[in-house]
Amino acid sequence: MSSYEEHFEQIKDRSIIISDLIEQIIKVDEVLSRHRLHNSQGLEYRQFLAKRKEFTSRLNEVLSEHKMELVHHERA
Repeated sequence: MSSYEEHFEQIKDRSIIISDLIEQIIKVDEVLSRHRLHNSQGLEYRQFLAKRKEFTSRLNEVLSEHKMELVHHERA
């Protein structure tokens, strides 16, 4: 495999990782939204918040290679 092909293979791999992490964040956000709807802030809610933070951190690590960052709407 040439270095050119290897480079684009790495980009393809990163795009798959980015897509997967965004999908996971969206799923967790849907669960958190249901918890908020029912004013549920217990252990499960906190676990989902932690999972969202983990996914966001991992996504930002990958995005940092492209000088990009996910910013929470509340922080913007």
